[in-house]
Amino acid sequence: MFALIAAIPHVVLDGRFFPMNILATLLVATGAIYLFEQGGLKRWHGILVFMAGGCIVEGNWFAVAVCVTAYRYCQSPTVLRLSSLMASLVVLGLFINANQWALAVLPVILIALHVRISLKRQRHFFYWFYPAHLAVILLVRTAIGVY
Repeated sequence: MFALIAAIPHVVLDGRFFPMNILATLLVATGAIYLFEQGGLKRWHGILVFMAGGCIVEGNWFAVAVCVTAYRYCQSPTVLRLSSLMASLVVLGLFINANQWALAVLPVILIALHVRISLKRQRHFFYWFYPAHLAVILLVRTAIGVY
């Protein structure tokens, strides 16, 4: 639902519907992870979601792979899973972002697993913030006449 809400200002700002916004990327990754974890035939459905969804979202399969490998690493930190995450980030940087700034998240991920901070969870904050900030950017660009 939030991916569709965010699509309206995203399409106007970007001038195209595809690739879909980052919330759609997170939706595809979440769906793929859920199906992978079900096992059996549903694992194959997860591969289908990964492949079909990955071709229409921002960051393509590379961004979905980053989400999946980050989830798996945080679920059970091993050197192999960290290597998979790093490889996904490098490939995302090479083929999508054209830089390696995504690798800057690695120290945060490594530290986050060992730090316990008690914060009140704001469950839907990001889901509302993302489309709202796109709408604000669109309004500001419209007001000053910049496209």
